[in-house]
Amino acid sequence: MPGPTPTPRAALWRVAAAGAVAAVLAGVFAFLVVRRPKIVVPAMLAAPDSEEAIALAAASNVLAEGTAPLPEGPGAPAEGGILLPAAEDPILAGEAEFAETLSAFREGQAAMRRGDFATAEPALLKVLARAPGNATAARTLGTLYLQRGQFAHAAALFEQSFRSEPYNAETLVALSMLSLQVRDFDRALEMVELALRLYPGYGAAAVQRCLVLLAMEDPGAEAAFRETIEAMPRVPSLRNNLAVILIRAGRTEEAREELAQALALAPNDESAAFNCALSWFLDGNIAEGVAWLGKVLPRVSQARRQELLRDPDLAPYLGDPAVQALLRSLDPAPGKPAEP
Repeated sequence: MPGPTPTPRAALWRVAAAGAVAAVLAGVFAFLVVRRPKIVVPAMLAAPDSEEAIALAAASNVLAEGTAPLPEGPGAPAEGGILLPAAEDPILAGEAEFAETLSAFREGQAAMRRGDFATAEPALLKVLARAPGNATAARTLGTLYLQRGQFAHAAALFEQSFRSEPYNAETLVALSMLSLQVRDFDRALEMVELALRLYPGYGAAAVQRCLVLLAMEDPGAEAAFRETIEAMPRVPSLRNNLAVILIRAGRTEEAREELAQALALAPNDESAAFNCALSWFLDGNIAEGVAWLGKVLPRVSQARRQELLRDPDLAPYLGDPAVQALLRSLDPAPGKPAEP
């Protein structure tokens, strides 16, 4: 064995969280920043046809349009949860105004799928101004604010959605995600476990529960990941996050087995590839670590590259000549330091 290597700290940099966003249509998921040292995930929307989205949607038996029983009669939800106007409702009494509200709802949802927050926000605000009981629009806008880090705004909208549909699994998962961001781990776990009691087959909630346990460094996290992987074997982030737990425990070979399967499902998964590099560095195998870094760094933006290079687990190896040579090959301009 090579000489001593640093012990992994609380978590690795690249934990890919696959929590299903409460208000976005089926197969669209938000990847959020867990605000604690070294569990960091890019704030972005996955493409609806990504490996992650397809696998998680296929594994869940709850549709994203809403899981609460739909009421009947005036005011009952129609397409996408838009509230149909009751005869006495002065806000939505006009057919033209209702059509305009429905159009704004569709525009907001489509913009969220594209990650176009600038378009989504005013469209969804318009919907909520005219149909304040629209739980789907409230969840969607709350998700937008959650990804921006505007937690107070997100909390207000998720609570509004919860009041309209208290047993909607997506709302409960969204509240769990929000609680996780503000480090209220007990509430995060409570919300997601309630979602699973109400809808045992809801894949997004199962994945979110794993992420909460990982963030809590709960001893049961590994077992939860393995159970969820057995039910959803084609969700790459589950295997990546299980690998994080294994690397923390010094079980790097087992971790690489999981990372290999994650990369087989999603060959361009930079999280899994970066964690492979870290696992080799931690084992003292600099050559393999550099080889894996060489697969990740050239295909990410300069900003993301610097973010990766600031990872504390990577810091002890940045001065190695092989790592420096790789960095110079990516940014050979004179006068620019290779390390962040």
